[in-house]
Amino acid sequence: MRKASGGLVAILLFGLFLGGCKQTGIKAPATGYQPVGIEMSFAGLAGAGKFVIPGSKAKFDVIVKGDDAKSHSLSDGTLRMENLVLESKGITLSKDGREILFDSSIGDGDEYSISASFIGHEDKIRTKRVFLPDFAALRGPEPEDVKQLSVGIDRSATDGEFVPGRPYPIEISVTDDSRRYKTGGVPGLPLDRLKIVTSGLEFDAGRMLITGSLDKALLHKGKYKIEVSYRGRPDLTRTEVISPDFAAIEGPAPINIKTAFIVGDLKKHDAVVPGSEFRLDLQVTDKKGRVYRTDWEFPRIPRNRVRVRTKNLDYDKQAGRLRFSGDLRKMMGRRYEITAWYRGRKSKKDKVVLKPDFISGLPLMKEDELVYRGEDGHDGRHGRSAGALYEAAVKRAAAEGTKVARQREGNGEDGGNGADGAKGPSVTIRAREVSSLDGKKRLILMEVKVQGEPARYFLRSWDGAPLRVASYGGKGGDGGNGGDGSRGDEAYFSDDEYEIEPPVYYGGAGGDGGRGGDGGDIRLLVSREELLKAFVLESHEGPGGRKGTGGAGSVSGAQGMTGRPPAGGVAARPNSGRAGADGPRGGAGEIRAEVDEFANEVVQQSPKEINDWILY
Repeated sequence: MRKASGGLVAILLFGLFLGGCKQTGIKAPATGYQPVGIEMSFAGLAGAGKFVIPGSKAKFDVIVKGDDAKSHSLSDGTLRMENLVLESKGITLSKDGREILFDSSIGDGDEYSISASFIGHEDKIRTKRVFLPDFAALRGPEPEDVKQLSVGIDRSATDGEFVPGRPYPIEISVTDDSRRYKTGGVPGLPLDRLKIVTSGLEFDAGRMLITGSLDKALLHKGKYKIEVSYRGRPDLTRTEVISPDFAAIEGPAPINIKTAFIVGDLKKHDAVVPGSEFRLDLQVTDKKGRVYRTDWEFPRIPRNRVRVRTKNLDYDKQAGRLRFSGDLRKMMGRRYEITAWYRGRKSKKDKVVLKPDFISGLPLMKEDELVYRGEDGHDGRHGRSAGALYEAAVKRAAAEGTKVARQREGNGEDGGNGADGAKGPSVTIRAREVSSLDGKKRLILMEVKVQGEPARYFLRSWDGAPLRVASYGGKGGDGGNGGDGSRGDEAYFSDDEYEIEPPVYYGGAGGDGGRGGDGGDIRLLVSREELLKAFVLESHEGPGGRKGTGGAGSVSGAQGMTGRPPAGGVAARPNSGRAGADGPRGGAGEIRAEVDEFANEVVQQSPKEINDWILY
């Protein structure tokens, strides 16, 4: 894209700009029709009539009427740029000829022009359009042409009121005989055409916003003022006097209060959990029906306008939050009370009375079952292969400066036996019935003592599913596998000579699996027989460890004659090691459940964070 301004003429031929001349000798492509007429269209022109705004753009099209009774245009693709000659002055065209840009640097007294003709018919099939630059749309009208000046402030966000400290959009406009010019619009009104004086207002020229000061001393007779005039026309001055709505941020005068109510989450409850916190919000309505609230941006009630009297709770007046007493015993049979009013208007107050909620805050256990397990036995070590044993002997002999003794029979190492699983932990439970502080919910208080661990205490709802308590014996360790015999192709040293012989190697025996641990003993003591139904007690034996497999052996002097013993421990080759034996399962532990007064003493040991919530 290339611009031509002032007296420069740009000729677009075959989609290229040529300056000051026409390109000849280029044959236009055949069209299949003969042109009989041509016209140009402009869409989205920024201007009125023959005027356009410098720097603006417009959609451009050329339409050629053919002798085939059809119209052909650039926009629908039936007309090609190669068939046209386009000449422009002060106008830049896009490469596809679909858009034009009016040069913003055009000089005073110059004009824009553009013409289109059909190649080969330039004298007859031709059209031209001339535009004048609309400098007033950029610079504003001349002072003598201005008829009216207006100032508009958008207060819709605050229901028509002007709230101090809040920015408001402002628009200034003027009109001449034909149109309206406005700041930030088209046609525009530059601020340097205006003289703006404010009182108590901050003017943001970049964003066209005005903000009222919070300092009442800066106001003119208690009001804001903005004065706008058009430079060169002192007779065209507009003054806006604005009444500030300080009540929207400071709250109304006490004498104007008609009603006052506590609002928000607090009013959604009739009981609260002791120790919890809530936000306190107040709503008042003045005599004109305007509503103010502490949780609104505007019209809002400042926290220092709220007065509160409480009983059995604390109020943080800075944060506006209520903290309800967590002294559970103290709150038995008592209520929380909150009375709130607007400062200076105590006769208009609201009161909320709430019961302590002794149910929702109960520290109930989260577990559905308690399962304990004994430690598993360690697995037996795997036997080393004969080859590995021989290599170790060679290294050891080399380090000691000796030779390996002659061995006719070198076996794989036996696998180790698996260790026995440990007995499951012994568990002792003491349980008694208690209730919530209001006596409305039946509960179970329990102590669970596991062997080797400190006692744990739980509070459980009576109406829940029975609690499963289980102790499992540990699993027996697996037997180690026997080491493999070699294929007899390793060399060895004798004391007298160096020779290679295929010695006979036997597979090592597999280790036995360890015995599974016994299930742990469980003892349940309850304060009353009915509580026995609240528990399911289980003691399970641990599984035995798996047997180790025998190592593969070899037949003396043969290659590849190794084999693994099949299941059951029967050797596949005479020289293979035998398999070990699976470890036996453990036995179940002892379970005892009985009524015992000793269960009542659990209350004396349970922690304060549980005992504070219960009656017993």
